[in-house]
Amino acid sequence: MIRDRVIDGLRGRSALVTGGAGFIGSNLVEGLMQAGAEPIVVVDDLSLGRRENLAGALRTRGVS
Repeated sequence: MIRDRVIDGLRGRSALVTGGAGFIGSNLVEGLMQAGAEPIVVVDDLSLGRRENLAGALRTRGVS
């Protein structure tokens, strides 16, 4: 299945998520974590996003 190949391709890969504290970005970060991507760098100016959306992810090794 294509979805499985995409997820497998993310394992061990680094990722940069811009707007990562917003609704979509924070869910993307969660998905990348579940797929095994590491490290994940999140960039957001918090003008619309909220740090609380990333609270769980930021406690995880490999997410900054």
